[in-house]
Order: sequence, then structure tokens, then C-alpha cells
Amino acid sequence: MQVFNGVFNWTQTYRRDSDIFNPYGEFRSTTSKEAESVTKQLVSESYFRKKNNSALIINSNCNDNARRFRIVDILSKYINVDQYGECGRGCPRNRDSCDKLHPSYKFYLAFENSFCRDYITEKYWRRYTYRQIPVVAWRQDYSGLVIPKSYINVFDFPDIDAAGRYIADVDKNETLFNSYFEWMKQYKITDKCDLCRTCESLHTKRIPPQVYTNFEGWLTDDTCHKATVMSVLHETADRFVFDGTFSNTLWVIRFCP
Repeated sequence: MQVFNGVFNWTQTYRRDSDIFNPYGEFRSTTSKEAESVTKQLVSESYFRKKNNSALIINSNCNDNARRFRIVDILSKYINVDQYGECGRGCPRNRDSCDKLHPSYKFYLAFENSFCRDYITEKYWRRYTYRQIPVVAWRQDYSGLVIPKSYINVFDFPDIDAAGRYIADVDKNETLFNSYFEWMKQYKITDKCDLCRTCESLHTKRIPPQVYTNFEGWLTDDTCHKATVMSVLHETADRFVFDGTFSNTLWVIRFCP
């Protein structure tokens, strides 16, 4: 990474300390007219009644340094979890066959594959298109970045088993399930334009001239997993002990040609 020192002027990422903050999703307060329209919709329509399946997870990255599969394994004791994608039943990424799965499921397990500072997966934001409750695994405080009372965080409970029991209750309770969409009266997810943020910053000149002389230091000052030969071997062994899967084999090959 040292090769990039002295090269970049700005950072534009999902991290809040970026020069241009660029999250995967944002929201704003609703107008009175929008709130009135949503209120009528919520009264006349029950999202719960349109669902006949419990929980869905679609993984395209089978590396598991966040140990997501252990969480899924525990939750599966309390609710039915259908797994698709590279790490489950066949479902090509970004294909219509994947999209068609969502509407019938009440919950989507939107787990990040790494615990990085301020990283909120785009899977969280996409859930509301399908009126699903996102189940997340956030160890950080994301107040202000995510919509209040719109998700279930497994780390808000004493343990994952307690989270599983609660999700099972929501799975059977129409009123409780629908309450996770009350936020729509107060907030609205906004469209985002990454390039627009860049252009706006260029035109307003709000960021002073600068050069990142230690870009490597900025990039590595994070909570993300740092891949090394030993860490990859440890994760591979850890996953194999758990379920007999060599999830990181390709990474080992890359590190050890």
C-alpha cells in the first residue's frame, strides 16, 4: 500500500472519516403528505400476510472471518433459514432468479463478511423494496446511519439464542412483524448518486487542498480483518472444524503460490 502514499487527495468511502462520506444508503424525514400516504397504506395492508417463508440469506462471498455461519446455525434452531448463493443452494448472483426469492420471506439475514468501521452492507438498504425485516450483526453503534426500529440486531440480545427466540416470536406475530415498518411514516430512503457527491465537492471547494502522504496508514486504521497467511490458515481450519467446509482454500493458494 505504500505505493499509494502521496498519490491521493481525497477519500470517498463508507467510512465517516472520509473526505466525502459515501454510504451504501441514506434516509431523510418524510414530508407530511408522504407520512399521511404511508399511514393509510399501513392501515389497509399487512405485509405479514403476504409472506409464507421465514428467513433468507444469499451469500456470494463464502469467506467467513465474521463467523456469520455460526450465527446462522444458531438462528436455524428457532426459525427456518433458507441459504442460497455461492454458499448454499444455487442462485446466480445478480440474476432474476435470486430477486424472485425475496418477496415471500419475512426476514433477510444481512450479515457483513467482515467487521469494518462504519460498514453497513447494501443488503440492509435493499430489504425495504421487498418489505423484509433485515436481521443484522452489528457490534458498532450506527445511530444516525440507519433507520431506527427498522431492523433486528442479534448483538442487541444477551446471546444469539435469545435473538433467535425473539425472531421466532416476530415470525408468528402479525402485529409485531408489521411494527417494523412503522418507521416508514417518519423516514424515507433516498436515492444516492456517488458521482454527484464528487462533483458537488469539486464545485463547492469545501475540502481544502491536501495530499495523503500516509494513505496506507489511513486505510489500515480500521477494524477490518487484516489477511495474512496465518490468519487465512486459521480461518480455514476454524470453518472446517465448524462444518467441514474449506471456505478460504482459494485465498491460501493466492498467498502461497
